[in-house]
Amino acid sequence: MFTLTKSKPLKLFIVDDSDILRNNLADILSEIDGTEIIGEADDGINAIAGILEASPDLVILDIRMPGADGFEVLQETKKSLPDTKVIMFSNHSYSLYRQKSIDLGADYFFEKSGEINELLSTVEKLAADQMLF
Repeated sequence: MFTLTKSKPLKLFIVDDSDILRNNLADILSEIDGTEIIGEADDGINAIAGILEASPDLVILDIRMPGADGFEVLQETKKSLPDTKVIMFSNHSYSLYRQKSIDLGADYFFEKSGEINELLSTVEKLAADQMLF
């Protein structure tokens, strides 16, 4: 006999030095079924500490921040929590930043100025996939 159990939500951690963007993103993402915002940080140092403590399923990460940049946070996240997915979400659309992000282990890279819908679709898909387990 099979027993249905409640699936676990996709745990998100958002890192951006813009309070407005971070708060708006948290509001939008928390409306997606199967997601839970478990942490936020406004600089790289707090991001590393928070991510390592919270062990999220997904980190949404800006590149340019005080303390430690997004590349440093990405490297530490992937080194310590290799199964955690990372979305780089940046105003810097240079192909060099995109390539460096992928080389360092980012799972996705989206531009803030034009790819918010792609970011939301990706989170929805990841949340739906998480609900299957």
